[in-house]
Amino acid sequence: MRSSNVLTLRSLTRGALCASLLLAVAPLARAEDPQRMVVQYVGHEQGVDQGKKVMLVSVRPYGSKGTVTLAVPNKDEKKVDYNPIDPVANPIKDVKPDQYIEIEVRGGSSGNRSQRPMLASIKPYKPAEGELVPNVYLFLNSAPHQEAGKTFTGVVLRKLGETITAAVPGGGSPDPKMMATLEAAKSQQPVEVTFASKGKIPLIATIDPYAPPEKATVVKATEVDVEGQKADAVELTVKGKPVTAIVTGKMQGKKWAPDPRVAQMVKRLKPDQAIEARLVNEGDKTWLRYFTLEKETKPGASANSGEPSKAKQPADRKEPEKKDPEMKESEKK
Repeated sequence: MRSSNVLTLRSLTRGALCASLLLAVAPLARAEDPQRMVVQYVGHEQGVDQGKKVMLVSVRPYGSKGTVTLAVPNKDEKKVDYNPIDPVANPIKDVKPDQYIEIEVRGGSSGNRSQRPMLASIKPYKPAEGELVPNVYLFLNSAPHQEAGKTFTGVVLRKLGETITAAVPGGGSPDPKMMATLEAAKSQQPVEVTFASKGKIPLIATIDPYAPPEKATVVKATEVDVEGQKADAVELTVKGKPVTAIVTGKMQGKKWAPDPRVAQMVKRLKPDQAIEARLVNEGDKTWLRYFTLEKETKPGASANSGEPSKAKQPADRKEPEKKDPEMKESEKK
């Protein structure tokens, strides 16, 4: 690695992409204001930064293909010899490539005008169940909030060290079904969340206890009655039993509005097609939040023929967007 690959503090910022949370370092952070984040370890080696021999550690933000390289301070910053601090040098010996780690990044010393970020410590991080799945967060708590004179129920969620607050629809009169789900949720429980809006405080569309998708076989597309309205649904066979799953949606005024992407995907399904479906049971109804098509072998190709299989992406995967500075990544070549 070359010292030119070490990003300056201004180029390390917090950003959010669909189905991802990126590496964060606050601009112009002071040495006493550490930033903690969860990333994947890529590798480390000895290099040169600002004329000193240092350890250079490369990490990969969650959901990104690019890498970020951080210098590790030496025990004596006045010397040019290679002598990385123990909070990084000791634990990094046991870290393997692609393993998730929690890192602490600090700004440069008070005498360093460039305020270059330095890697102050690392420790292993074990993702919770479902935490690496898009749209799955750890539920922390829910409580009344006020923002810009408006009252709403806020839900605090965490994903790989990143914490966000989202809003329950309904303002001062929150959605009763969603509140029942929140009241039953335990702290640190994985929950699956979709969002109806983006922004600093995104509005929640659905929130359910996390469960892995289930294997199912399509019987046919159909319609069912939801609050006096016709709603798109699909008849499935799940574990040998018939299930009618209603396409996730909501009432808009007096009209039922299904999720357009899931509804379009359902219309393309064929009888006997194998899918993996995220199903949620509420009372006497089963909801289809999203689904993926199982991999299929092209007609005429044997299982060992090497023919590529086609797998579609989930029909519904929304993530909240955060208003943060633009992030600049160094692509590892």
